[in-house]
Amino acid sequence: MSTAWVLDASALLCYLQAEDGYAEAKAIVVADRARNRVLLSAVTWSEVMHRVSQRAHLGGLVAVRHHLDLLHLDVVPLTQDRAEHLARMRSRSRLALADSAVAALAEELGGTIVTKDPDFHAVEDRIAVMWLPKARK
Repeated sequence: MSTAWVLDASALLCYLQAEDGYAEAKAIVVADRARNRVLLSAVTWSEVMHRVSQRAHLGGLVAVRHHLDLLHLDVVPLTQDRAEHLARMRSRSRLALADSAVAALAEELGGTIVTKDPDFHAVEDRIAVMWLPKARK
């Protein structure tokens, strides 16, 4: 049975920046996509590009975009129906907008959220969550 992995920004940034949890994120982003769909909400894509642009010059941003394009991740558009689902998710869960987009997409597709963000505990009773390791202090 295949799984739809729905990455949030923390998961994709973990992979891009080789943070704690990199091996697990890489296993999904690179190795597992042959068997399972690896998805990003368009809202997540925007969030990641924004964070990268804050830290990198234009050449770095272009390089990250090229690298992500080579991964062939499925960036799922935010349609009107998905925006309404996101709004309902946000009302129920009190997640931030970008996190609500991730949760709504995972709920819609029966997927599993991949994250380091503890805010997703708010939905783990109804949506599967794969927790990436957080930084050790």
